[in-house]
Amino acid sequence: MSLAELFPDVKLLPRADKLRLMQFLAVELGQEEGAPLSSAAAEYPIWTPLNAFDAAETLTGVLKNRKTCVRIDAPAQDAASLAEANRLAELVRTELVQWESETSFDELMQMRRGRQWLL
Repeated sequence: MSLAELFPDVKLLPRADKLRLMQFLAVELGQEEGAPLSSAAAEYPIWTPLNAFDAAETLTGVLKNRKTCVRIDAPAQDAASLAEANRLAELVRTELVQWESETSFDELMQMRRGRQWLL
């Protein structure tokens, strides 16, 4: 049977059969080239975290032993840093003056950032 004769029959196949045909052809080509691909009939083990109690214990131990904190360093006090801080503060003051007095800080932050400021 020629390829031209196969095409009309392949078009009539349901979607699932077309997918099986594609898989069959891919496996066949792989075997012909000496690089066998996975077979549809074969079973392959897949690792899953389900019931992986050792992994859960390890992660819990790491999280318990990890010291979490927020570190806040004092800002630099040199003249250049203070000048930059004053410049940025003036920019913020100028921008805040433009907003209506009815706008809350949370609404302002949501408009500026496109998300809620406080969760």
